Amino acid sequence: MRLVLPIIGLFLAAILGSSANRAIDCLLGAAVGFLIADLGMLRVRLDDLFKELDRLKKEFRRPQVVPEASAPKEAAGAVAGVRATLGGLRT
Repeated sequence: MRLVLPIIGLFLAAILGSSANRAIDCLLGAAVGFLIADLGMLRVRLDDLFKELDRLKKEFRRPQVVPEASAPKEAAGAVAGVRATLGGLRT
């Protein structure tokens, strides 16, 4: 792909360009073909990077932890203990 598009650009520039500037037209056509090939390769790499990023997001996503109901029970037990202690002090 990297060699095919510059060759196609070279031939198109040779056919469409003027005969006075044929060398410059061929050079510019090959350069445009090369740039188009590089843009295509960059697009493929960018798509691969997005896929890798999505995979990493799924891998490192932390599951949400739901708070347990045992904390209020422990607090209620502590309150009952304090009341028992205070009740013993009053008598």
